[in-house]
Amino acid sequence: FARFDVSSTIDQRKRTIELFRNNQTINILLVTIGSGSWNPMAEQQAQDRIHSIGQQKDVAKIRYIVKDFIEEVV
Repeated sequence: FARFDVSSTIDQRKRTIELFRNNQTINILLVTIGSGSWNPMAEQQAQDRIHSIGQQKDVAKIRYIVKDFIEEVV
């Protein structure tokens, strides 16, 4: 798998996306939305961004919900 998150630099993100696009053995791109709060619009934006990077692989969005956190209520 390949991954990037809020702490990744722009260059690191670009390299990760290129690696994901060009390496057929990498079939998972893990992208975090952020930490500390949940925002449904940010989640949708992140999902749209995955589709807009020009990749041709299938996309599955998986949301992990932590017990006793706001996501459980919303």
